[in-house]
Amino acid sequence: MDPVRDARGAVTDFELVELNEPGEALLGQPRAKLEGRRLTAIVPRAAEAGFLARCLGVLETGEPYVGEVRVRDSAVDARWVLQQVVRVDDGLALTVRDISDRKAVEESLRASEERYRLLVETATDAIYRIDPRGIFTYANPVAGRVLGVGEGGLVGRSYLDFVRPDHRAEGTALYSRQIATRVPVTYWEFPALRADGREVWVGQNVQIEERDGLVTGLSAVARDITDRRRLEEDLRHVQKMEAVGQLAGGVAHDFNNLLTAIRGYSDVLLQSLAADDARRADVLEISNATDRAAVLTRQLLTFSRRQVMQLESLSLNTVVSDLARTLDRMLGPTITVETTLDQDLAIVRADPGQMEQVLLNLALNARDAMAPAGGTLRIETATVEVAAAPDVRHAPGRYAVLRVSDTGSGMTSEVRDRMFEPFFTTKARGRGTGLGLAMVYGIVTQCGGFITVDSSPGKGAVLALHLPAAAAVRVEPALPAVVRVRPAGKGQGTILVAEDSEGVLTLTERVLREQGYTVLTAHDGVEALDVSRAHPGDIDLLLTDVMMPRMNGGELARAFAAERPGAVVAIMSGYMDEDSLRRTLDNRDTPVLQKPFAASTLVSRVHEILFSQSAA
Repeated sequence: MDPVRDARGAVTDFELVELNEPGEALLGQPRAKLEGRRLTAIVPRAAEAGFLARCLGVLETGEPYVGEVRVRDSAVDARWVLQQVVRVDDGLALTVRDISDRKAVEESLRASEERYRLLVETATDAIYRIDPRGIFTYANPVAGRVLGVGEGGLVGRSYLDFVRPDHRAEGTALYSRQIATRVPVTYWEFPALRADGREVWVGQNVQIEERDGLVTGLSAVARDITDRRRLEEDLRHVQKMEAVGQLAGGVAHDFNNLLTAIRGYSDVLLQSLAADDARRADVLEISNATDRAAVLTRQLLTFSRRQVMQLESLSLNTVVSDLARTLDRMLGPTITVETTLDQDLAIVRADPGQMEQVLLNLALNARDAMAPAGGTLRIETATVEVAAAPDVRHAPGRYAVLRVSDTGSGMTSEVRDRMFEPFFTTKARGRGTGLGLAMVYGIVTQCGGFITVDSSPGKGAVLALHLPAAAAVRVEPALPAVVRVRPAGKGQGTILVAEDSEGVLTLTERVLREQGYTVLTAHDGVEALDVSRAHPGDIDLLLTDVMMPRMNGGELARAFAAERPGAVVAIMSGYMDEDSLRRTLDNRDTPVLQKPFAASTLVSRVHEILFSQSAA
């Protein structure tokens, strides 16, 4: 190319003086038509000034120029060419190579990389890469959010910074094994530590990255599965409770029948011994052991939500105030009890006796956690609003909260995870049954509530019991009661006892006969109806067990009431949850005598039912 000069001798353009065949093919025009044309005529207008300036620079300095440019073409709109410009004598030599295909590939790759970048950056899962040393070399925004760091905050840091200390050895061994064997763990779940110290569970899929036969690191797609793990843990806990509850329910009926017979015959034997008989102490020990066994059975049924609850409108402040009077004496001089009560506390529906047991269990556990040095037990009440949230496993709404905190030794995460399990205890052998907190859990959940726990080693524990606020209920004025009055003293009347346990049946018959009642007996519901039909006189009371062969207590009560509408029906139950009991009975006010019972309890309860039975 020769320079084109103006009148003053300044170069304004270049003239194409010679063109080879590849150049002719590149520009798509015959050589004769192109030779003699100005360079600016075949360069895109937008690139004219820049390319002309570079050519002038080569002409003036002698320094070659290599660059890429688009050129106009008659056959196509434009082509990408690689140009090399060198000075030759007083002109320029231009070498041009068509790189349109390469540029198209590069453009396609850039577009693909952009699509990939957008896909990765906007993904809902965490995506990251780590090198063979375990250092993050890339992390998308989600990865940063999962681990609690800002965008770009992971790059350059070790993945071990975000692994729980007790899992780091396992994580290091697993990572090293993957690098050495080049076999990735397809899926792995592990507890990760966020930058703020909060624990999250992460599930991830991993792939090995290689180049030229060498491992360059790992790439992973991960997801925060904390909520799913929490729900799975809740489900496992519920299933465990259900399994033990089914076991408790399965044995409670027969076990309570045995305890009823043991306790009842102990009472009968005790009455036959003189006041100064040395054997009375032995019999009393038998009775006391029976009572302790009955308490264990009730605890099993309570935590498994199979204990009948006497629900009533209740203020937790009343429970705290009533029990606070005795807590000082029970907990000892090293424990200081502080109470803070919300005077506008929401009313709940709960069993007062069971809620007292709940608070007592929590106080005794706090005392043990603060032993032997002692400390402060704080009992607080409050009303809170619980908002709806996707990861919350209880209904939103208004709750009354009973918060019990101590300054004791606190709990590890492992103990926190198992604290409500039946039979789990950190106390020395023989010092606890492991049913106290399980019972607390059962009572609270049966009331529709939930429990939160905040505790760590050396920092005490805070247990917050949330019970749903009771809806406002209109209280109707009580109707005057009509009371049947019979002479007190020895029993009068006829009682039909239906019981499939021979020991309980024989005991009940003996105790009631000794009180002066006429007692008819049957071993099941079918036999009881036969006995009733064969008896010519009145039957004042049907006392029936619930669970019996051939015909259960509910079916017997309905048939008996239809045939003898003037008689009273009462239920004996060794085990039955409230829902099942109410489904069995047509009348929710049917008196219930819970097994095991003492002989004196049987006498007083029957007397109460017969002689003080109220009818609206």
